Amino acid sequence: LHEPYRRQRQMCIRDRDYDDIEETMQKQFGMLSKSNIERIVQNILEAEEITAEKIEADIHISEDNSVSINKVCVVLSERDSGRREEVRELLRQQTGLAIEVSGAAGEEKDGSANG
Repeated sequence: LHEPYRRQRQMCIRDRDYDDIEETMQKQFGMLSKSNIERIVQNILEAEEITAEKIEADIHISEDNSVSINKVCVVLSERDSGRREEVRELLRQQTGLAIEVSGAAGEEKDGSANG
């Protein structure tokens, strides 16, 4: 009489553990994907001797584990902030992405009304 209940309870615990593992793996996959995108952009910039103060990727992982890139932002160093358009085009050519590029200290981003 108690065995079916016990079996069901054990299965629920196992399912919950699996869901926790799957969620953890999905988060780790997301962090890895995000850092890979940021590293690729960094490598492209370094190859052209361009310095970025900040590179940040915003991604989304779907239930089917496909990764979509919502946005990639680059903040250039003060030295390279005048090269925004050049950097935006370089990154578009190298990655196929429309990457948001701004100058140091939050100067206006390329693609804005002014620029």
